[in-house]
Amino acid sequence: MGSVIVKQPDDQYAMFSSVVDNFIYTDADAEGLAVELAQEAYKRTYEAIMKRIARIDEGQAERFFGEPMTWDACISTISWRGGSDGLREIAEYFENWEPTQAQLETADIDQAEVLAEREDEGECA
Repeated sequence: MGSVIVKQPDDQYAMFSSVVDNFIYTDADAEGLAVELAQEAYKRTYEAIMKRIARIDEGQAERFFGEPMTWDACISTISWRGGSDGLREIAEYFENWEPTQAQLETADIDQAEVLAEREDEGECA
C-alpha cells in the first residue's frame, strides 16, 4: 500500500493513495506538495521519537544488537573501543560527567585486549 504523485492535466500535482483508492491531495504546486508531505513526515517522526523517549523514561532501555543500551552500556563500549583516551574525549563533551579511576584503568585493559585480538587476526600492522 502506498501513494504516488501524478501530474494533473492542468500541470498541478495530485497524490493518489492505494489505501483509499482515491486522491488524497489535489491541485498542488510542487513546492506546496513537498512542504505538506515534509510536515507530515516530521509529525510522524516526532511522535515516534517521543514514544521512544517515553519508554526510556519508564525505564525501558532501547536495545542495540539485542542488548539494552543504557548510559553505562554506551560508556562501556566507548571504553572497549577507545580506551581511557576515548573516555576522556567523552568527558570533554559532558561537563557533569567524569570517568572514574576504575573505568579508566579498565578501559586501558579492554583496549589492550582488543588490539591484541586484532593483531592475532592480522588486522594490525
